[in-house]
Amino acid sequence: MKLFVIVMILFHCFLGSLWAQRDMNIERHVCYGQGDNGQDLYMIVVEQKDGKSFKPACIAIHGGAWSGGEAEGFMFQSEYMARQGFKVFNI
Repeated sequence: MKLFVIVMILFHCFLGSLWAQRDMNIERHVCYGQGDNGQDLYMIVVEQKDGKSFKPACIAIHGGAWSGGEAEGFMFQSEYMARQGFKVFNI
């Protein structure tokens, strides 16, 4: 019985995350330039699917001093800002 309850809780958590992502348009690995060493630099673009073509922009810089960290670590905040009406460029 405990296993059934645990499985159902995990299922509902997973289902909730799928439902939440339906209203978001997330583009990963969008190249926005090259670093000094010629390495491509990528960003993640997050926006709400609301039919609006013009939105205020929010540039989210995740940190890492170009040597560590990932833009994926800032996705919770990026999705929140997108729900507030911004188009988020997560670099």
